[in-house]
Amino acid sequence: MKEKEFWALNWLRFGLALYIVQYHTLNGHYQLLENTWIGAALDLGNMATTVFFVLSGFLLTHVYVVLKDARYMNKKTFFVARFSSLYPLHLIGLFLALIPAFLTIYARGGISVPVDTLGLETRMLDQGDLFLAMAASLALLNAWNPYYLILNGPSWSLSALGCYYALFPFVAPKLYRLKSPALGLAILGVFFCLPGVVADLLHRNDLFTDGLLHHNPLIRLPLFLSGMVLCMLFTRMRKLKPQSHHLALLGAMAMATFVGAAYLRMTGLQNYHVINNGIYFPAALALVWLCASAPSASVSTIVKYWGARLGSASLPMFFLHVPLFQLFSKVEKVTAGFLSAQSASLSSAISAGQDMQQALIVYPLYLVPLVITCVISQEKFVVPMQARVKRYLMVDTAQRAVPRTAIGTAISDLHEHGPMTSEAMK
Repeated sequence: MKEKEFWALNWLRFGLALYIVQYHTLNGHYQLLENTWIGAALDLGNMATTVFFVLSGFLLTHVYVVLKDARYMNKKTFFVARFSSLYPLHLIGLFLALIPAFLTIYARGGISVPVDTLGLETRMLDQGDLFLAMAASLALLNAWNPYYLILNGPSWSLSALGCYYALFPFVAPKLYRLKSPALGLAILGVFFCLPGVVADLLHRNDLFTDGLLHHNPLIRLPLFLSGMVLCMLFTRMRKLKPQSHHLALLGAMAMATFVGAAYLRMTGLQNYHVINNGIYFPAALALVWLCASAPSASVSTIVKYWGARLGSASLPMFFLHVPLFQLFSKVEKVTAGFLSAQSASLSSAISAGQDMQQALIVYPLYLVPLVITCVISQEKFVVPMQARVKRYLMVDTAQRAVPRTAIGTAISDLHEHGPMTSEAMK
């Protein structure tokens, strides 16, 4: 399977990251979008998360299993390569998230979290809760807490992905030998839907159930495994030229799911767990397959080049977008306060801007610099940091049974097509 066949997956990675950024920063912050079709279309974070995990499993399997024909997987090489790109940026995002968190504690005496799914009632976290949240975030275990997500909440998806990284070297060789990938996808789909169906049948709408179904790594695991199995099926069928009407059908399925989910959001009929933990599953498989099948012969070099750069930037986009937006919103409100306050003092500006609504026209001043910053961060920080970590931890790689060139090729390929380790996402 040639590298160029996956150019569209790079754009899918970037598109999902960009959607998640807007999902977390536009919804609930700009009244102009409330109760509109645009707002409803931007409120499908769970669908993006579903595609994200399928895509991650697909790409990891391609690089570490398919390209090497499952001959041998150096577990140390895999863990170092994956976590050296994941963890440093996670710490930066956590540090940035602490700034508005401390400001909130200073201004309000603590951090409040909802005690029901509608957020009508809240409670203030005590010191033990804050310590637990900090420890869980530092250990990349925050996805396992079903009650609240603080300190860069979207990083729950990376916490889940860290769990999947730990499982991948042990599960991948077994899935590679799966005799019927199509049947495997059907079974995994049932396992993914089952928790939502049970919760709906029991009429469970409490905070614990909602958090468990939303971001528990075990509940989301069938999505990652489905991506792995999908890659196996795609590899075995790659010699068959995809028919245009088949690809059109996959595209129509994904689009119909997106439009239908937006309609449910707009009409307020989305309050079923099986929607988030169920109906997005076929569309996610269809979208990844469709992008993996995209022909590359007629695609310009510029499209592939920018797809690779922007796709790689999806990692820091997921880590940094919420902390940076929190800082951006505070700067915007203080600036607006200076313009409207009668006094030029900082305290007057903060007081005047505190209750001001953010202006949608200013939003590009956040989004464009965010993308540029994340591209630069990925290329100037993440990749060099990963290289330094690998040089430090992999000094004995040359003595391994696997040729060094084979490992180098796989890791290089992963930089170009690696999983979108950056959703979270709802």
